[in-house]
Amino acid sequence: MVIAVDINGSGKYQHFIYENFKRIAAQHPVHSFLFIFDKPFDPSFIFSQNIIPVIIQPKKISLLNDHKISSLLKEYKAGVFVTTKTIKTKVPQCLIAWDKFTAGSLKKAQVIVTASAFSKKEITRYKIDENKIDVVYKGVDEIYPIAFEEKEKIKEEYANGNEYFLCTGLIQPDNLLNLLKAFSVFKKMQKSGMQLLIAPQETGKEFLETLRLYKFKSEVKIVENNTGKLAGITAAAYAFVYSVTHADYSKVLEAMSCNVPVITGNEKAIPEICGGAALYFDNNNYKDIADKMMLIFKDENVRQQLIEKGKEQVKKYTWDNTADSLWKSIEKACR
Repeated sequence: MVIAVDINGSGKYQHFIYENFKRIAAQHPVHSFLFIFDKPFDPSFIFSQNIIPVIIQPKKISLLNDHKISSLLKEYKAGVFVTTKTIKTKVPQCLIAWDKFTAGSLKKAQVIVTASAFSKKEITRYKIDENKIDVVYKGVDEIYPIAFEEKEKIKEEYANGNEYFLCTGLIQPDNLLNLLKAFSVFKKMQKSGMQLLIAPQETGKEFLETLRLYKFKSEVKIVENNTGKLAGITAAAYAFVYSVTHADYSKVLEAMSCNVPVITGNEKAIPEICGGAALYFDNNNYKDIADKMMLIFKDENVRQQLIEKGKEQVKKYTWDNTADSLWKSIEKACR
Protein backbone atom coordinates (compact mmCIF):
# COMPACT_ATOMS: atom_id res chain seq x y z
CA MET A 1 0.00 0.00 0.00
CA VAL A 2 1.05 3.56 -0.67
CA ILE A 3 0.58 5.85 2.32
CA ALA A 4 0.60 9.50 1.31
CA VAL A 5 1.69 12.07 3.90
CA ASP A 6 1.34 15.84 3.64
CA ILE A 7 4.58 17.13 5.16
CA ASN A 8 3.64 20.80 4.96
CA GLY A 9 2.71 22.56 8.16
CA SER A 10 4.19 24.02 11.32
CA GLY A 11 7.60 23.01 12.64
CA LYS A 12 5.88 21.04 15.42
CA TYR A 13 3.82 19.09 12.90
CA GLN A 14 6.85 18.33 10.75
CA HIS A 15 8.73 17.12 13.83
CA PHE A 16 5.74 14.89 14.68
CA ILE A 17 5.79 13.43 11.17
CA TYR A 18 9.55 12.90 11.25
CA GLU A 19 9.63 11.11 14.61
CA ASN A 20 6.66 8.89 13.82
CA PHE A 21 7.28 7.94 10.22
CA LYS A 22 10.95 7.14 10.65
CA ARG A 23 9.66 4.43 13.00
CA ILE A 24 6.59 3.44 10.97
CA ALA A 25 8.50 3.22 7.67
CA ALA A 26 11.15 1.00 9.27
CA GLN A 27 8.55 -1.26 10.92
CA HIS A 28 6.46 -1.65 7.74
CA PRO A 29 8.92 -2.05 4.84
CA VAL A 30 6.28 -3.66 2.58
CA HIS A 31 4.51 -0.31 2.32
CA SER A 32 5.62 2.80 0.43
CA PHE A 33 5.33 6.29 1.90
CA LEU A 34 4.64 9.19 -0.45
CA PHE A 35 5.93 12.35 1.22
CA ILE A 36 4.37 15.47 -0.33
CA PHE A 37 6.41 18.68 0.04
CA ASP A 38 5.67 22.18 -1.26
CA LYS A 39 9.32 23.29 -1.20
CA PRO A 40 12.82 21.78 -1.22
CA PHE A 41 13.02 19.36 1.69
CA ASP A 42 15.53 18.41 4.33
CA PRO A 43 17.31 15.22 3.12
CA SER A 44 17.00 13.81 6.66
CA PHE A 45 13.30 13.19 5.90
CA ILE A 46 14.29 10.46 3.45
CA PHE A 47 15.22 8.04 6.19
CA SER A 48 14.50 4.76 4.38
CA GLN A 49 14.24 3.28 0.89
CA ASN A 50 10.44 3.06 0.98
CA ILE A 51 10.07 6.88 1.11
CA ILE A 52 8.97 8.56 -2.15
CA PRO A 53 9.51 12.34 -1.98
CA VAL A 54 7.48 14.57 -4.28
CA ILE A 55 7.54 18.38 -4.46
CA ILE A 56 4.48 20.23 -5.73
CA GLN A 57 4.64 23.93 -6.49
CA PRO A 58 2.12 25.71 -4.24
CA LYS A 59 -0.58 27.89 -5.76
CA LYS A 60 -2.15 30.98 -4.22
CA ILE A 61 -5.62 29.45 -4.57
CA SER A 62 -6.04 26.59 -2.11
CA LEU A 63 -8.46 24.68 -4.34
CA LEU A 64 -5.76 24.39 -7.00
CA ASN A 65 -3.39 22.97 -4.40
CA ASP A 66 -6.06 20.49 -3.32
CA HIS A 67 -6.57 19.44 -6.95
CA LYS A 68 -2.84 18.88 -7.44
CA ILE A 69 -2.65 16.72 -4.32
CA SER A 70 -5.77 14.78 -5.32
CA SER A 71 -4.25 14.07 -8.75
CA LEU A 72 -1.03 12.96 -7.08
CA LEU A 73 -2.89 10.55 -4.81
CA LYS A 74 -4.63 9.07 -7.84
CA GLU A 75 -1.39 8.81 -9.82
CA TYR A 76 0.39 6.88 -7.06
CA LYS A 77 -2.73 4.85 -6.15
CA ALA A 78 -2.52 5.95 -2.52
CA GLY A 79 -4.45 3.84 -0.03
CA VAL A 80 -4.66 6.56 2.62
CA PHE A 81 -3.76 10.25 3.01
CA VAL A 82 -2.32 11.61 6.30
CA THR A 83 -2.80 15.37 6.54
CA THR A 84 -3.68 18.38 8.69
CA LYS A 85 -6.20 19.61 6.09
CA THR A 86 -8.55 17.26 4.29
CA ILE A 87 -9.29 17.66 0.58
CA LYS A 88 -11.89 16.44 -1.91
CA THR A 89 -10.74 12.93 -2.80
CA LYS A 90 -11.95 9.34 -2.78
CA VAL A 91 -8.80 8.32 -0.89
CA PRO A 92 -9.47 7.69 2.84
CA GLN A 93 -8.04 10.50 4.96
CA CYS A 94 -6.41 10.42 8.40
CA LEU A 95 -6.62 13.95 9.76
CA ILE A 96 -4.10 15.19 12.34
CA ALA A 97 -6.24 17.66 14.32
CA TRP A 98 -4.49 19.49 17.13
CA ASP A 99 -5.33 23.15 17.77
CA LYS A 100 -6.58 24.32 14.36
CA PHE A 101 -9.25 22.58 12.32
CA THR A 102 -12.56 23.29 10.60
CA ALA A 103 -15.88 21.45 10.72
CA GLY A 104 -15.62 20.72 6.99
CA SER A 105 -12.18 19.21 7.34
CA LEU A 106 -13.28 17.06 10.28
CA LYS A 107 -16.29 15.67 8.42
CA LYS A 108 -14.25 14.64 5.35
CA ALA A 109 -11.84 12.52 7.40
CA GLN A 110 -12.31 8.79 7.93
CA VAL A 111 -10.23 9.00 11.11
CA ILE A 112 -9.28 12.02 13.21
CA VAL A 113 -6.13 11.91 15.30
CA THR A 114 -5.84 14.33 18.20
CA ALA A 115 -3.37 14.72 21.05
CA SER A 116 -5.52 14.38 24.19
CA ALA A 117 -8.88 13.29 25.55
CA PHE A 118 -9.52 16.98 26.22
CA SER A 119 -9.17 17.86 22.53
CA LYS A 120 -11.24 14.81 21.54
CA LYS A 121 -14.08 16.20 23.64
CA GLU A 122 -13.66 19.59 21.94
CA ILE A 123 -13.91 17.97 18.50
CA THR A 124 -17.15 16.14 19.39
CA ARG A 125 -18.76 19.56 19.77
CA TYR A 126 -18.65 19.75 15.96
CA LYS A 127 -21.12 16.80 15.96
CA ILE A 128 -18.38 14.32 15.05
CA ASP A 129 -18.86 10.67 16.07
CA GLU A 130 -16.40 10.03 18.92
CA ASN A 131 -15.63 6.55 17.49
CA LYS A 132 -14.02 8.33 14.56
CA ILE A 133 -11.61 10.22 16.86
CA ASP A 134 -8.41 8.58 18.13
CA VAL A 135 -6.28 10.01 20.93
CA VAL A 136 -2.61 9.71 19.98
CA TYR A 137 -0.45 11.28 22.67
CA LYS A 138 2.58 13.14 21.40
CA GLY A 139 5.96 11.68 22.19
CA VAL A 140 8.46 13.75 24.11
CA ASP A 141 12.00 14.46 22.98
CA GLU A 142 14.38 13.17 25.59
CA ILE A 143 16.22 15.91 27.46
CA TYR A 144 18.61 14.36 29.92
CA PRO A 145 19.61 15.61 33.38
CA ILE A 146 22.91 17.46 33.33
CA ALA A 147 25.85 17.42 35.73
CA PHE A 148 26.14 19.88 38.62
CA GLU A 149 29.06 21.68 36.96
CA GLU A 150 27.08 22.21 33.75
CA LYS A 151 24.12 23.54 35.73
CA GLU A 152 26.38 26.05 37.46
CA LYS A 153 27.74 27.29 34.12
CA ILE A 154 24.23 27.79 32.76
CA LYS A 155 23.06 29.59 35.91
CA GLU A 156 26.12 31.85 35.70
CA GLU A 157 25.44 32.67 32.04
CA TYR A 158 21.70 33.28 32.26
CA ALA A 159 20.86 34.09 35.91
CA ASN A 160 23.98 35.68 37.42
CA GLY A 161 24.74 32.41 39.18
CA ASN A 162 21.34 32.23 40.88
CA GLU A 163 18.66 29.55 40.87
CA TYR A 164 15.75 30.35 38.58
CA PHE A 165 12.20 29.49 37.61
CA LEU A 166 11.78 28.90 33.87
CA CYS A 167 8.63 29.72 31.94
CA THR A 168 8.36 29.07 28.22
CA GLY A 169 5.80 28.74 25.43
CA LEU A 170 3.17 30.93 23.83
CA ILE A 171 2.59 33.27 26.78
CA GLN A 172 -0.47 35.52 26.47
CA PRO A 173 -0.43 39.05 28.01
CA ASP A 174 -2.81 38.09 30.84
CA ASN A 175 -0.71 35.05 31.72
CA LEU A 176 2.46 37.12 31.68
CA LEU A 177 0.92 39.73 33.99
CA ASN A 178 -0.22 37.09 36.50
CA LEU A 179 3.16 35.37 36.33
CA LEU A 180 4.98 38.63 37.09
CA LYS A 181 2.58 39.49 39.91
CA ALA A 182 3.18 36.04 41.38
CA PHE A 183 6.94 36.47 41.12
CA SER A 184 6.63 39.85 42.90
CA VAL A 185 4.82 38.17 45.80
CA PHE A 186 7.47 35.45 45.87
CA LYS A 187 10.33 37.99 45.94
CA LYS A 188 8.74 40.02 48.73
CA MET A 189 8.06 36.98 50.87
CA GLN A 190 11.24 34.96 50.33
CA LYS A 191 13.97 37.61 50.02
CA SER A 192 16.01 35.22 47.86
CA GLY A 193 18.21 35.63 44.80
CA MET A 194 15.83 33.47 42.77
CA GLN A 195 15.34 34.75 39.23
CA LEU A 196 12.69 34.24 36.57
CA LEU A 197 13.73 33.25 33.04
CA ILE A 198 11.16 33.52 30.28
CA ALA A 199 11.63 31.90 26.86
CA PRO A 200 8.57 33.09 24.90
CA GLN A 201 7.66 31.89 21.43
CA GLU A 202 7.02 35.50 20.51
CA THR A 203 7.31 38.95 22.08
CA GLY A 204 5.00 41.75 21.01
CA LYS A 205 4.98 45.40 22.08
CA GLU A 206 2.57 44.74 24.95
CA PHE A 207 4.79 41.92 26.21
CA LEU A 208 7.93 44.07 26.20
CA GLU A 209 6.15 47.09 27.71
CA THR A 210 4.84 44.97 30.59
CA LEU A 211 8.40 43.85 31.35
CA ARG A 212 9.79 47.38 31.04
CA LEU A 213 7.47 48.64 33.75
CA TYR A 214 8.00 45.67 36.07
CA LYS A 215 9.44 46.39 39.52
CA PHE A 216 11.73 43.33 39.61
CA LYS A 217 12.75 43.55 35.94
CA SER A 218 16.44 43.22 36.86
CA GLU A 219 15.69 39.70 38.08
CA VAL A 220 13.70 38.67 35.03
CA LYS A 221 15.60 37.54 31.94
CA ILE A 222 14.27 36.92 28.44
CA VAL A 223 16.12 34.03 26.84
CA GLU A 224 16.00 32.91 23.23
CA ASN A 225 13.51 30.15 22.51
CA ASN A 226 16.18 28.19 20.68
CA THR A 227 15.72 24.42 20.82
CA GLY A 228 19.40 23.62 21.33
CA LYS A 229 20.06 26.19 24.05
CA LEU A 230 16.68 25.80 25.71
CA ALA A 231 17.34 22.13 26.50
CA GLY A 232 20.25 23.08 28.77
CA ILE A 233 18.40 26.04 30.28
CA THR A 234 15.48 23.73 31.09
CA ALA A 235 17.71 21.08 32.64
CA ALA A 236 19.39 23.65 34.91
CA ALA A 237 16.14 25.23 36.17
CA TYR A 238 15.08 25.03 39.81
CA ALA A 239 11.50 24.53 38.65
CA PHE A 240 9.50 24.80 35.44
CA VAL A 241 6.49 27.12 35.56
CA TYR A 242 3.94 26.58 32.79
CA SER A 243 1.61 29.56 32.82
CA VAL A 244 0.14 28.98 29.36
CA THR A 245 -3.47 28.48 28.25
CA HIS A 246 -3.09 26.52 24.99
CA ALA A 247 -3.26 22.75 24.78
CA ASP A 248 0.39 21.92 23.96
CA TYR A 249 2.02 19.83 26.66
CA SER A 250 5.43 18.90 25.25
CA LYS A 251 7.36 21.43 27.35
CA VAL A 252 6.14 20.14 30.70
CA LEU A 253 7.12 16.61 29.71
CA GLU A 254 10.55 17.77 28.56
CA ALA A 255 11.08 19.40 31.96
CA MET A 256 10.09 16.18 33.73
CA SER A 257 12.47 14.18 31.53
CA CYS A 258 15.47 16.13 32.84
CA ASN A 259 14.45 15.93 36.52
CA VAL A 260 13.01 19.43 36.81
CA PRO A 261 9.82 19.73 38.91
CA VAL A 262 6.77 21.24 37.23
CA ILE A 263 4.25 23.74 38.56
CA THR A 264 1.55 24.44 36.02
CA GLY A 265 -1.88 25.81 35.28
CA ASN A 266 -4.72 23.34 35.66
CA GLU A 267 -6.32 24.01 32.26
CA LYS A 268 -7.14 22.04 29.12
CA ALA A 269 -5.12 18.84 28.61
CA ILE A 270 -2.43 19.57 31.21
CA PRO A 271 -3.96 17.71 34.23
CA GLU A 272 -4.69 14.73 31.94
CA ILE A 273 -1.06 14.58 30.84
CA CYS A 274 0.74 15.38 34.10
CA GLY A 275 -1.48 13.43 36.47
CA GLY A 276 -0.07 13.59 40.00
CA ALA A 277 3.41 14.57 38.78
CA ALA A 278 2.85 18.33 38.86
CA LEU A 279 1.84 21.05 41.30
CA TYR A 280 -1.23 22.84 39.92
CA PHE A 281 -2.33 26.47 40.13
CA ASP A 282 -5.17 28.60 38.81
CA ASN A 283 -3.80 30.57 35.83
CA ASN A 284 -6.09 33.48 36.68
CA ASN A 285 -5.04 33.73 40.33
CA TYR A 286 -1.55 35.19 40.77
CA LYS A 287 -1.64 34.54 44.53
CA ASP A 288 -2.17 30.84 43.84
CA ILE A 289 0.79 30.83 41.43
CA ALA A 290 2.92 32.58 44.08
CA ASP A 291 1.85 30.04 46.72
CA LYS A 292 3.02 27.16 44.52
CA MET A 293 6.31 28.93 43.79
CA MET A 294 6.90 29.39 47.51
CA LEU A 295 5.91 25.82 48.35
CA ILE A 296 8.38 24.29 45.91
CA PHE A 297 11.06 26.70 47.11
CA LYS A 298 10.56 26.12 50.84
CA ASP A 299 9.77 22.40 50.90
CA GLU A 300 12.56 20.29 49.42
CA ASN A 301 10.57 17.11 50.09
CA VAL A 302 7.74 18.34 47.84
CA ARG A 303 10.25 19.29 45.16
CA GLN A 304 11.96 15.88 45.25
CA GLN A 305 8.63 14.04 45.19
CA LEU A 306 7.61 15.95 42.06
CA ILE A 307 10.94 15.12 40.41
CA GLU A 308 10.49 11.39 41.11
CA LYS A 309 6.88 11.36 39.97
CA GLY A 310 7.81 13.30 36.83
CA LYS A 311 10.50 10.75 35.92
CA GLU A 312 7.86 8.01 35.99
CA GLN A 313 5.12 10.02 34.27
CA VAL A 314 7.24 10.96 31.26
CA LYS A 315 7.95 7.28 30.49
CA LYS A 316 4.37 7.02 29.16
CA TYR A 317 5.05 9.49 26.35
CA THR A 318 7.64 7.92 24.07
CA TRP A 319 7.78 8.35 20.30
CA ASP A 320 7.65 4.54 19.99
CA ASN A 321 4.25 4.51 21.73
CA THR A 322 3.07 7.43 19.59
CA ALA A 323 4.14 5.73 16.35
CA ASP A 324 2.36 2.50 17.31
CA SER A 325 -0.87 4.41 18.05
CA LEU A 326 -0.65 6.48 14.86
CA TRP A 327 -0.16 3.35 12.75
CA LYS A 328 -3.33 1.83 14.22
CA SER A 329 -5.21 5.00 13.26
CA ILE A 330 -3.84 4.84 9.70
CA GLU A 331 -4.96 1.21 9.39
CA LYS A 332 -8.36 2.14 10.79
CA ALA A 333 -8.78 4.83 8.12
CA CYS A 334 -8.31 2.23 5.38
CA ARG A 335 -11.09 -0.11 6.56
